[in-house]
Amino acid sequence: MAEEPGTLFLNTDGSTYDTVMAVYQRSAADPTALQLLACDNNSGTNGLTSSLSVPVSAGQTNYIVVDGVNGVTGILQLNFSLATQTILRSAGMTPEGAQHLQVFSHTNLHFSLQASTNLVSNVDHAHNHQLDRDGV
Repeated sequence: MAEEPGTLFLNTDGSTYDTVMAVYQRSAADPTALQLLACDNNSGTNGLTSSLSVPVSAGQTNYIVVDGVNGVTGILQLNFSLATQTILRSAGMTPEGAQHLQVFSHTNLHFSLQASTNLVSNVDHAHNHQLDRDGV
């Protein structure tokens, strides 16, 4: 169950067998039935594992099913991440003429910033930033 709305990314990269994967949730029309949200076979990094993404709602239970193609078995490695909304907003210029930015996201978001004047070369301005609380 996702605590926040966002996009759920799933893959079985690192598994030792050919996987097929699907994500379901309960049907609003019939709570005894499952509704298919997404499925995949062979989009993983080695062409045998599975990879998919699906939008999820906060508080909604999602059911993940992984099986072996044609009944094959092995060791499963299920990798997942939830990408939530992050907003980057300009807050004007500092007295020194630098751009002041505000980041609005969830607590403990890790990020780095890069700047470019020509969209070809980047300059790292900061490394390993972390939000201590929302929007700060």
